[in-house]
Amino acid sequence: MFFVSASGVFAVSVSITQNPRFVDVGESVVFTVSSPFINTQTSLIRWYQDGSLVLEGLGKNSFSIPSVEGGVKVDVEVAEANSTQILKNSITVQTDTLDLLWESPTSYTPPFYKGKSLPNIDSTVDVTAIVPGKNPESLLFSWEKDFTNSLGANGLGRDNFSYRVSVFDDFNSISVRATSIDNVFTSEKVKQINYVQPKVLFYRYNSSLGTLFNRALLNNTRFAQSSTQSIEAVPFYASIDSINDSGFSMDWKVGSVAVEKQNPQNRLRFSVPTRSGESIISVSVDHENRKYHDGVINLRISY
Repeated sequence: MFFVSASGVFAVSVSITQNPRFVDVGESVVFTVSSPFINTQTSLIRWYQDGSLVLEGLGKNSFSIPSVEGGVKVDVEVAEANSTQILKNSITVQTDTLDLLWESPTSYTPPFYKGKSLPNIDSTVDVTAIVPGKNPESLLFSWEKDFTNSLGANGLGRDNFSYRVSVFDDFNSISVRATSIDNVFTSEKVKQINYVQPKVLFYRYNSSLGTLFNRALLNNTRFAQSSTQSIEAVPFYASIDSINDSGFSMDWKVGSVAVEKQNPQNRLRFSVPTRSGESIISVSVDHENRKYHDGVINLRISY
């Protein structure tokens, strides 16, 4: 239906579509104007951003903002060829208020670790939807994993979604839509969660200070001759609860000589030779239920 003012200006008779529909701060967004009543390809189109003319020309039926800051108002005017009438519409861009936070509670990280626990294959991942200023109990949540609806996770107040990573996946796309019961509010978010291989890093151990996590040991680390040293091998992101998990083992070698079982098994105490040289210290990691954790990690030391 057309609404005509005294000046002959149509209030609303063209439509604006926004892609993507939900935008994060800093993302780009594209607007397209269309109408079933006129040919926009031959019409003079003017685009305004927050009241300022930013694009004008024949057939300019799309306009983009490379980086949205939120609350942007976009107006469009369409003047059909050989006509004095102007078709108008406007849209206000609201940046997405919903965010997804995730972690892997089954991936090992050492005490006092401040980073995120990253998932490996066969991990469990917990994803939580955060909607600032909204009570999650009043919102309907609809979850998708790799664009397939996860019916068992949907429902009122269901702001958390958990799943087990497949050994065949390098990543998964997790999306959620949150909608108020009256449909006045809706927001959605998609996040790609990537998976990592467990890794072992070496650290010095001090009997008074504990594990010195401030600096990982690299190849060619130098130790004082004739000293007694302790190092720890830390298996970041392995699917274990602790170093002493049943079925999980770490065995050491210095050069080609196997060292008796250590306690704890990830800490090696050794004597540095009196003469200068170098050695290879290696730790063999084995998990009887997760063979993709297995491997031998070497550290070259000098003295």
